[in-house]
Amino acid sequence: MNVQDLNGTKIVQDGLVLMVAEFMQTFETMWEEMGISSSVHKNRLEVILQYVRSLFVDMLNDEKEFMLELKSSIETYERELLDLANELGEVPYQPEGDIKLVELEKTLRTKLNDWNTEKYQRLKTYKKLEETEEMLCKRLTLPAHDAGIKEVPTKQQLNEIEENIKYMENQLAQGIEQFKTIRLSIFNLWEELEKVPETEFEKDMARDDSEASFVLSKNNLNAMKELKAKVNPSVLISL
Repeated sequence: MNVQDLNGTKIVQDGLVLMVAEFMQTFETMWEEMGISSSVHKNRLEVILQYVRSLFVDMLNDEKEFMLELKSSIETYERELLDLANELGEVPYQPEGDIKLVELEKTLRTKLNDWNTEKYQRLKTYKKLEETEEMLCKRLTLPAHDAGIKEVPTKQQLNEIEENIKYMENQLAQGIEQFKTIRLSIFNLWEELEKVPETEFEKDMARDDSEASFVLSKNNLNAMKELKAKVNPSVLISL
């Protein structure tokens, strides 16, 4: 307790002493006026003393209960922060300096809220990235990136998935351009030869929405090149 706190406590104590003295004097004056004997004065003073003491005991118990609640909350927050540190791949949180209970409880609660928000944001980001990656994998028939995620992804794991998505998006863009070029060539040859799509593969390739739905796997693109060569054998294609 610093000097300022000591001075404040002394002022309160002096005020209480003065207040009690004033009230006791008022009681004494009233009892004298009513003609109450000194022996009864003593009994009544004991009643007052017991009542005041009970008030202080109740207030002290309330403060003790509050302190126990603080300690319990601190222990809970410390356990939850340790669990979150493991989940998030972070260094376990340690408050700096000698912090008293009220400030420590607030500091831990704030950090816990921050890390819970971080966990929520990472899971939200991961879900969005996972959906995008799944769509690209399905379109390109490529495997998803195995980041080794258990419960909550680390920042590094999220970065790895983002990099894999960028790679697949680049592959998709190249595949779409290749698909459009080969598809147009096949359509032109069909038109010249007055042919129409016959197989399921040819019909899938010829659909109006094929640019957005056709599976752009390496096998499918090679099959399109083979189809182009089959329609026009004079065309040389490097597979």
